[in-house]
Amino acid sequence: MSFYFIALFLLGSFLLQTYLTTFQLKDFQKNYKQLMQNGRVVIGKNRGRFRAGTIVMFALNDSNEVTQAVQMQGLTFKSRFKDFSALNGIDFTEVSEDHENLLHYNTLTKKAIISAREAFLTNGEPQNIQKESLFNKIASKLRKNEKGGNENGTHC
Repeated sequence: MSFYFIALFLLGSFLLQTYLTTFQLKDFQKNYKQLMQNGRVVIGKNRGRFRAGTIVMFALNDSNEVTQAVQMQGLTFKSRFKDFSALNGIDFTEVSEDHENLLHYNTLTKKAIISAREAFLTNGEPQNIQKESLFNKIASKLRKNEKGGNENGTHC
């Protein structure tokens, strides 16, 4: 009896968390679209296992200056994006952890900003967060197999 109660409670908690997380995802999408209207978007994150995680998003103009930024930091699904104007007008390639505009921010935020900067410098362009869906991956593999056969060079 108690096993079923615990299992039902855990399942209910999981479903509730999943439902409430969709609001956070919608907030992310809304802010991402808004930043896309202001320029290219760079995203940085610092995952907190047992402490608050941080996500920062920056809109950059053609000369890599920050035109707008938002930050989300927290432990729960209630965390939402807030304006983050500390780097507005600054060349994003010159940002470092000890930048004068970042001195009063916590380590989690600084690491997320550095993560975004490293991703930007590594890729040479802001990253595109759109990933290919599982369905599209399977469909493209099927199309590839139809055209080229299997690995042995024979057709099924």
